[in-house]
Amino acid sequence: MADPLSITTAIITLTRTVQSVTKLIVDFANADEIVAEIKNDCQLAAIILASIKEQLEADLRPTSLENGANGRSRVDLASVLRDNVLLLQQDVELLLAELPKHLAPHETDTRFNGIIANGMSSATLAWRKAYFDGMHRRIQSKLTPLQLVQSNLQAQAHARALERRNSRDSIDAQNMYRHQFRRRVSAGPFAQEQLIKAVREKNGTKAEEMLQQVDPNFPSDDKNGLFPLHIAAKNGDGRMVMLLLDYDAKVNCSHDKESPLMLSLANNHDGIALTLIGHGANLSQADSHGQTALHIAARKSLFSVVQVLLNNGADPNARDHKGRTPLLECVCGEDREIVPHDATVLRLLLEREVRGVKADPSMGTEVERINPISLAAQHGFMEDLEILAEAARSRRIDLNSQAVLDHMNHSPLWYAASTGQVDAIKLLIRYGADVNHCSGKDQERPTALWAMASLGCLGDDDPEGLLALLRAGAKPDLGRNEKKQTLLVKACESGDARLVDLLLRHHADPREPDQLGMQAIHHAAKNGHQKCVEQLLRCETYRVDLNCTDNNGATPLIHAAMKGHDFLIKFLVYYDNRNGAGADWNRADKFGSNAFYVACGMGHLCCAIYLHGLGADINLPNKNMKTPLHIAARMGHDHTVLWLLRMGAKKDARCPETPAEMAKSANFEAIASLIDGWTLENSMRVTWTVTGRLD
Repeated sequence: MADPLSITTAIITLTRTVQSVTKLIVDFANADEIVAEIKNDCQLAAIILASIKEQLEADLRPTSLENGANGRSRVDLASVLRDNVLLLQQDVELLLAELPKHLAPHETDTRFNGIIANGMSSATLAWRKAYFDGMHRRIQSKLTPLQLVQSNLQAQAHARALERRNSRDSIDAQNMYRHQFRRRVSAGPFAQEQLIKAVREKNGTKAEEMLQQVDPNFPSDDKNGLFPLHIAAKNGDGRMVMLLLDYDAKVNCSHDKESPLMLSLANNHDGIALTLIGHGANLSQADSHGQTALHIAARKSLFSVVQVLLNNGADPNARDHKGRTPLLECVCGEDREIVPHDATVLRLLLEREVRGVKADPSMGTEVERINPISLAAQHGFMEDLEILAEAARSRRIDLNSQAVLDHMNHSPLWYAASTGQVDAIKLLIRYGADVNHCSGKDQERPTALWAMASLGCLGDDDPEGLLALLRAGAKPDLGRNEKKQTLLVKACESGDARLVDLLLRHHADPREPDQLGMQAIHHAAKNGHQKCVEQLLRCETYRVDLNCTDNNGATPLIHAAMKGHDFLIKFLVYYDNRNGAGADWNRADKFGSNAFYVACGMGHLCCAIYLHGLGADINLPNKNMKTPLHIAARMGHDHTVLWLLRMGAKKDARCPETPAEMAKSANFEAIASLIDGWTLENSMRVTWTVTGRLD
């Protein structure tokens, strides 16, 4: 018979074995799927041995096991350890020696069929894959005797608890007295406090003494209100958990809908969790957030617990109050930024069938409908994303279908683009993601190209993500924002010259208007982005008209004058492109206002002086018969009014009001007085030249 010390030695052996397998995974990346499963089997064996050790420390010994046709036989635990743990180690050592003969280290392809790319024949590949599958089955076979020993000991523990319960009904006087005494003081606050204290301090002797007197099924009187079994499970005290269960602690006792099983999982005590499951813990019980044990185990990446839960019928598609599934929790993970993530739990959830159902990778949250694929894409979890995309492909789930779109009709590709996950973008494109999927609901970033461009991720080189989308066929003119602007128009509005250049090289149409009829050049001129204006005018694919008009008939020059961009006015006027001369400075909008009129109305004196030097009529009225002096006086631009008067503007022009009357109605009394008192005698004829002010 083996003692706990020999089991400890076996656990150490298994730990070293797991380390060896981990080294295999690092050195031979293209074998990681099967080798990772072997690693998990070794870890499961270690957990089982830890459970056996706890049972032995509780004075339990395996008696006999079912042995097929031979009936029941005595169990020699030492031989079980020798024949299985040591042989398991030998199998792994054999695998260590054999693997270098078949696989080249540091391959980038993580699948066995990726070896074909190295020139290996399909027949050789099939033979070698069969070898590794066979080795995996051999290692799995070593688990069976250990699991039988564990089940045998758990059955004994259950029998012992049953015996204790039955003893309370016996006619033995001492047991009767104990039973009566226990019932009498079961509600005693002092005894309950002492039991809670003993459980928290992990004092098994004191706890057993108090369990002789008090029923363990009561909540503590502090703010937590936890039952003794909750506390023991939370603390990871396996012996205390077994002791409480022996004294009839309810394995499904609930505090705020949280069971001891959930607390043990929340605190990463997977061995305790397996013990509680073995004693009948309710696997479908949900906490106050609607999360089951499988949600928690998946989030914690507790492979062995997830495996046991699925084997015992836990629903892989159970949804919490927000609609989150265990698969989504697995992708979210816990502390993924600082703790290495193991994708074997994700594979297990996707592959294991429970009552004919597997975990659905397209099942999203209740309101926003964010699914595991989109979440992995958003955060750039590449291993998870590839596993999920492959699962979607095998189940014929289209990555562009309504099944994987969120409440705004965003696709997984959009999520990858929205956070600049270049590798995720490329992977999803390989799996058939539609680069031209348009949300239809999002009026800010309707397509993946919009989402990527909105990050402002242009550096010294063309961004990989945008290039990947454009090279895959993304249409640069697809999708409009709330102003009905194309991405090129938006780029010109913000002055993003690198994005403008990239879009024009991929045939974006600069003539596409927005809801105001403004083209890209209107926005570039309005916002003073001369480089963007130059890029648009040099466009080889489409000819941009310098005198194009918006819905109000305004040209780019009028927009530049409206904002006072004198340098851009000069550029537009003198620019000579394939369409002939530069911008028509005298062209008016549908209200009869030309660039000079607008410059005066906005008080941009330098622009007005420059345009007047080109020949603009200082007294030319618009369609409402308002002259530049009218609008300058109405807007209170005193310097512009003074300059117009000096240049000979007619102060008596009517629309039907005079400029002075218009200034007075707008409460600009000083300007009104200036205009009324102006005479030709005090007019100083000054020659305002173009070069004198703007050159």
